[in-house]
Amino acid sequence: MTCEHDWPANDGFDGQPRSTQLEIGEIYLRFGKTDGRYLTLPLTPIQRVTLPCANRNLDPRYLLVTQNISGAQVGKSVGHHFCCRQGADCYQPGGGRQILLPFSVSHYIGLGHIRELSIRLEIGFLLDPMTGTEYAIQEKHL
Repeated sequence: MTCEHDWPANDGFDGQPRSTQLEIGEIYLRFGKTDGRYLTLPLTPIQRVTLPCANRNLDPRYLLVTQNISGAQVGKSVGHHFCCRQGADCYQPGGGRQILLPFSVSHYIGLGHIRELSIRLEIGFLLDPMTGTEYAIQEKHL
């Protein structure tokens, strides 16, 4: 049995999102491939974002903003039940901050506005493989 994802209304936001601009030097987290448009803040547990349960095993991607990106939406993610393997249901409680970009992450990577960082073995540090710059993971409040 296959299962269609029943995506939450309001683009997965709990309430009305607000407009924001991603600034040069900020770091965000994405679970999954770069063809999606959603980001969250570093240190956000995967259960706090509105994702299908099948995505729980996806590697996190830490992304560095290298050019300002306007037109994004930010807000609290809504809790949601997703249909998973063989029609089983699972619940993601939400409650984390989510950012919805106007275009896919891969679009901004192609423009050079976002660059993916490598995770260093020392917990809490990210490495920009292009420049060799290290970044400490810090919580940002939007």
